Amino acid sequence: MNDEHKRRRIDPDEREQEIMQAALVLAELNGYRVITREQIAEYAKCSPSLVGKYFGDMQELRRCIMRAAVKQERAEVVLQGLVTRDPIALSAPEHVRTAAKNRLDDPHFTAIDDQ
Repeated sequence: MNDEHKRRRIDPDEREQEIMQAALVLAELNGYRVITREQIAEYAKCSPSLVGKYFGDMQELRRCIMRAAVKQERAEVVLQGLVTRDPIALSAPEHVRTAAKNRLDDPHFTAIDDQ
Protein backbone atom coordinates (compact mmCIF):
# COMPACT_ATOMS: atom_id res chain seq x y z
CA MET A 1 0.00 0.00 0.00
CA ASN A 2 1.49 3.36 -0.94
CA ASP A 3 1.56 6.38 1.34
CA GLU A 4 -1.42 8.03 -0.38
CA HIS A 5 -3.74 5.21 0.66
CA LYS A 6 -2.55 4.86 4.24
CA ARG A 7 -4.95 6.26 6.78
CA ARG A 8 -3.73 8.14 9.78
CA ARG A 9 -4.99 6.47 12.93
CA ILE A 10 -7.09 9.00 14.78
CA ASP A 11 -7.25 9.07 18.56
CA PRO A 12 -10.68 7.69 19.62
CA ASP A 13 -11.53 10.79 21.66
CA GLU A 14 -10.62 13.02 18.74
CA ARG A 15 -12.71 10.88 16.38
CA GLU A 16 -15.69 11.02 18.73
CA GLN A 17 -15.43 14.82 18.79
CA GLU A 18 -15.19 14.97 14.97
CA ILE A 19 -18.34 12.87 14.69
CA MET A 20 -20.19 15.06 17.19
CA GLN A 21 -19.14 18.24 15.37
CA ALA A 22 -20.47 16.73 12.14
CA ALA A 23 -23.74 15.90 13.91
CA LEU A 24 -24.04 19.46 15.22
CA VAL A 25 -23.46 20.98 11.78
CA LEU A 26 -26.10 18.71 10.27
CA ALA A 27 -28.48 19.44 13.14
CA GLU A 28 -28.13 23.16 12.44
CA LEU A 29 -28.69 22.66 8.72
CA ASN A 30 -31.38 19.97 8.69
CA GLY A 31 -32.79 19.61 12.20
CA TYR A 32 -31.54 17.39 14.99
CA ARG A 33 -34.73 15.31 15.05
CA VAL A 34 -34.45 14.26 11.39
CA ILE A 35 -30.76 13.67 10.74
CA THR A 36 -29.69 10.07 10.38
CA ARG A 37 -26.70 8.06 11.49
CA GLU A 38 -25.85 7.56 7.81
CA GLN A 39 -25.85 11.31 7.12
CA ILE A 40 -23.61 11.95 10.11
CA ALA A 41 -21.26 9.16 9.06
CA GLU A 42 -21.03 10.48 5.51
CA TYR A 43 -20.30 14.02 6.73
CA ALA A 44 -17.73 12.75 9.27
CA LYS A 45 -16.19 10.36 6.72
CA CYS A 46 -16.70 7.26 8.83
CA SER A 47 -19.05 4.31 8.94
CA PRO A 48 -22.55 4.44 10.45
CA SER A 49 -21.51 1.64 12.79
CA LEU A 50 -18.74 3.85 14.21
CA VAL A 51 -21.31 6.56 14.93
CA GLY A 52 -23.36 3.90 16.73
CA LYS A 53 -20.32 2.66 18.64
CA TYR A 54 -19.72 6.11 20.10
CA PHE A 55 -23.30 7.32 20.55
CA GLY A 56 -25.61 4.29 20.72
CA ASP A 57 -29.05 4.23 19.16
CA MET A 58 -30.67 7.28 17.56
CA GLN A 59 -32.47 8.27 20.75
CA GLU A 60 -29.19 8.36 22.67
CA LEU A 61 -27.46 10.08 19.75
CA ARG A 62 -30.06 12.86 19.81
CA ARG A 63 -29.58 13.28 23.56
CA CYS A 64 -25.81 13.54 22.99
CA ILE A 65 -26.34 16.11 20.24
CA MET A 66 -28.53 18.26 22.48
CA ARG A 67 -26.11 18.00 25.42
CA ALA A 68 -23.26 19.09 23.13
CA ALA A 69 -25.39 21.91 21.68
CA VAL A 70 -26.15 23.21 25.17
CA LYS A 71 -22.51 22.89 26.27
CA GLN A 72 -21.23 24.65 23.14
CA GLU A 73 -24.12 27.15 23.21
CA ARG A 74 -25.23 26.27 19.66
CA ALA A 75 -28.35 28.43 19.69
CA GLU A 76 -30.00 27.06 16.55
CA VAL A 77 -29.91 23.47 17.80
CA VAL A 78 -30.99 24.46 21.32
CA LEU A 79 -33.89 26.39 19.80
CA GLN A 80 -35.00 23.22 18.01
CA GLY A 81 -34.92 21.45 21.36
CA LEU A 82 -36.97 24.17 23.03
CA VAL A 83 -39.59 24.02 20.29
CA THR A 84 -39.86 20.22 20.59
CA ARG A 85 -39.81 20.40 24.41
CA ASP A 86 -36.58 18.42 24.66
CA PRO A 87 -35.83 18.03 28.39
CA ILE A 88 -32.12 18.74 27.93
CA ALA A 89 -32.83 22.00 26.10
CA LEU A 90 -35.50 22.96 28.61
CA SER A 91 -33.01 22.51 31.47
CA ALA A 92 -30.22 24.45 29.74
CA PRO A 93 -28.83 27.47 31.57
CA GLU A 94 -31.00 30.55 31.20
CA HIS A 95 -28.46 32.44 29.07
CA VAL A 96 -28.34 29.54 26.59
CA ARG A 97 -32.15 29.35 26.35
CA THR A 98 -32.33 33.14 25.94
CA ALA A 99 -29.71 33.11 23.16
CA ALA A 100 -31.65 30.36 21.42
CA LYS A 101 -34.94 32.25 21.66
CA ASN A 102 -33.22 35.41 20.37
CA ARG A 103 -32.46 33.54 17.13
CA LEU A 104 -36.14 33.97 16.28
CA ASP A 105 -35.60 37.75 16.11
CA ASP A 106 -32.61 37.45 13.77
CA PRO A 107 -33.66 38.56 10.25
CA HIS A 108 -31.22 36.02 8.76
CA PHE A 109 -32.71 33.11 10.71
CA THR A 110 -34.64 30.61 8.63
CA ALA A 111 -36.69 27.95 10.32
CA ILE A 112 -35.77 24.42 9.29
CA ASP A 113 -39.25 23.91 7.78
CA ASP A 114 -38.89 27.09 5.65
CA GLN A 115 -35.70 25.97 3.89
